[in-house]
Amino acid sequence: MALVTSASQLSLGSLTSTQMLADLVRRCSREEEFCSAFATIASYCGFDAFSYLLLADTTGGATLMHHWTSACARWRNRYAERQYQFADPRVLLTQGRSVPVRWHGTHVGAPRTRAAFAVDAARFGLHSGVAVSFDDARVGRIVLAWDCAGESAAAERAATIERELGALMLLAGFIREAMLDPCRAALSRRLPAALTPRERQCVSYAARGMTSADIGAKLGITGRTVNFHFGNITAKLGVLNRAEAIVRAIALHAVPPV
Repeated sequence: MALVTSASQLSLGSLTSTQMLADLVRRCSREEEFCSAFATIASYCGFDAFSYLLLADTTGGATLMHHWTSACARWRNRYAERQYQFADPRVLLTQGRSVPVRWHGTHVGAPRTRAAFAVDAARFGLHSGVAVSFDDARVGRIVLAWDCAGESAAAERAATIERELGALMLLAGFIREAMLDPCRAALSRRLPAALTPRERQCVSYAARGMTSADIGAKLGITGRTVNFHFGNITAKLGVLNRAEAIVRAIALHAVPPV
């Protein structure tokens, strides 16, 4: 298997090729358009599918904010319903890492959920592949994955995957930037609901200049508990500190009237 299968195709590792593939994504506005663009990217790179997950890392694990994939809508819906981000090796193996990793459906996770994910994912053409994660302060955590459909395909492509990791990283960077606006749009639809009522109260009072001690006194909780809530808030909003959380929450209309 070669990542570029035709002599007329541009090299995957070239700047022009990666920009062209990213431009396919940049021109998308609807889910079906992203699905088509990602199918093209997967095929061009010699894989069977491509996935792009937008996550918020919280104290309880990863919260799925949006999921774009060249696999069918049934898989995307099932992934959300089963909360497979807690068993997905593409999510778990890349956490806290800045380099690509090879993944397999049964690599990580509790045995029961790991097996369920592996079986379901394989049914929809996601058996193994390579994944990379970015922690982006602008939108949150991003996982990009090139997926193989079966064991034999994965074995055939293993050497090529190792050889082309640098090229895939270059492409991942371009796609990450091309997806910035869609990610922001997805967050604007989802994040207000992602914050709990107590978290929204905390960020709302903080937006009015109140300290943790002030907010704790107002809500009848300790300042330490307020700080705990802000830890969750910053993770969910994909920001670095309280000031950024306030700005992001206001922009997303997540601050309720007090």
